[in-house]
Amino acid sequence: MIAAIVYFAFKFVAGWILPFILAFCIVSVIHPLIKRIVKLLGVKQEVVSVIIMLLIYLIVGTLLFLLTVQAVFMIRSGLLLLPDYYRESIAPAFLTASEYMRSFMHGLPEGMRTQAEAIEEGLAETFQNFLLGLSQRGVDGLTTVTKGIPAFLLTFVFTIMLSFFLSMQYDKVITFIKTQLPPRAQKFLTDTKTIIGDTVFKYLKAALTMMIITFLELSIGLLVLGNRNAIAIAAGIAIFDMLPVFGTGTILIPWVIIELLGGNYPFAMGLLILYAVIVIVRSIMEPKIVGDKLGLNPIVSLMAIYFGFRVFGVLGMILMPITTQILLELHKKGSIKLFS
Repeated sequence: MIAAIVYFAFKFVAGWILPFILAFCIVSVIHPLIKRIVKLLGVKQEVVSVIIMLLIYLIVGTLLFLLTVQAVFMIRSGLLLLPDYYRESIAPAFLTASEYMRSFMHGLPEGMRTQAEAIEEGLAETFQNFLLGLSQRGVDGLTTVTKGIPAFLLTFVFTIMLSFFLSMQYDKVITFIKTQLPPRAQKFLTDTKTIIGDTVFKYLKAALTMMIITFLELSIGLLVLGNRNAIAIAAGIAIFDMLPVFGTGTILIPWVIIELLGGNYPFAMGLLILYAVIVIVRSIMEPKIVGDKLGLNPIVSLMAIYFGFRVFGVLGMILMPITTQILLELHKKGSIKLFS
């Protein structure tokens, strides 16, 4: 019943109170620093809170602006280079594949040749429809994002405003919330807050460790294969690999296919071997690294990653180990009882 209430509360209510939740999380992280400065300098908490929040938002805003500008320039450069790359690599690869297909079909009996030609036409039509559908999905996605901008800006502005007011009255807000709860619930929330902060920090360390391992594997592999921009490409793929929906295969597999179609078989095989090594190393090390950082048994960690993927998709692979660790820590502290 509690799980159902929490689920429906987050599904239907969280959107309405999202600015308060975000502001509360931000202030909860920053408040220990504010208290320390207040104790050290003897200045009013309201003054310190405003100054610290302003500094943090200025620093974060500046970094986001610089990263956005850098990303725009990188995307622009990539788009400018795309026509040349298409002419030099992708178009010759498709031409080679088409010629190979036609020479293969030429030697077939009449009936099989007709079927093969129909398959080729079907593949070409499917590819064309895919490109048209991709374009339409891009337009639809852009429309959806555009429609969501006003709501995002409203949430963003309210989050900033609430974070300023909460930082000035954080202790009063916490005291008010605690007085509305029984002692057992107060202890449960305190334990949960501590465990969540510790668990998320440990998981970020695990994710960073996996990113560094992937970066080293890609750098060494691409350098051995003779790629001139090995370090930059490895860094980009390693960062891309951290995103929940994507992975190294999203970039390496299309790259392998293009190189195969272009006739660059040694490089394509090298990329394929590199991808296989990364997948094997990740499948072996990820459960252990995540388990060690979170304090989970590797078997439990592996099961959590698998069931998280099966139930919630790729995002579940991140959330389920964290949730499992939080539940086990609450069980150890006696806040909940999962097993005897």
